[in-house]
Amino acid sequence: MSDPSFRRYFLVQLLVILQYLTLPVKFKTDSQVLSEDQADFSKKTSEKIDELLSESPPQGCEFVKCVKHILRYKKKKKPWRQIGDSIKDASEKNKILLCHTELTRLRNICPDNIEACRMKSRNFMPQLDAFFREAFKEMEVGPTSLSVLMDSSKKDFKSKKY
Repeated sequence: MSDPSFRRYFLVQLLVILQYLTLPVKFKTDSQVLSEDQADFSKKTSEKIDELLSESPPQGCEFVKCVKHILRYKKKKKPWRQIGDSIKDASEKNKILLCHTELTRLRNICPDNIEACRMKSRNFMPQLDAFFREAFKEMEVGPTSLSVLMDSSKKDFKSKKY
């Protein structure tokens, strides 16, 4: 396992499986519970995996923090899924924290993803001259020159037969 990405993928999957084995899940019967030895083995193995992940490049320690945060979040939300309810915030003040500050900010702009996609503020079309202003400065071409170029290209396109 010399490929760090594959190693990370494999080890994270092991952590997920170990967490699944230790948590109560609605698909498990009462007889499918880990013994003390098995639970101890699971805990030691998880710690060893955390150690291996923190040593893997790039930014191993930060990666482990993110994985642990996600697993804690899943563990915290497990009771909601046990009773079949959808996962929702306890209140509007409660924000979801993701591993990266920019992702957290984007996720918490609007809690409902479908609603966020339908927001009118997302439906916009920039003006052409404003969009290419920087390019005009580099080319030393004014917006009026661009409109002349665009008009001539439309005429050329219409006149050509394919």
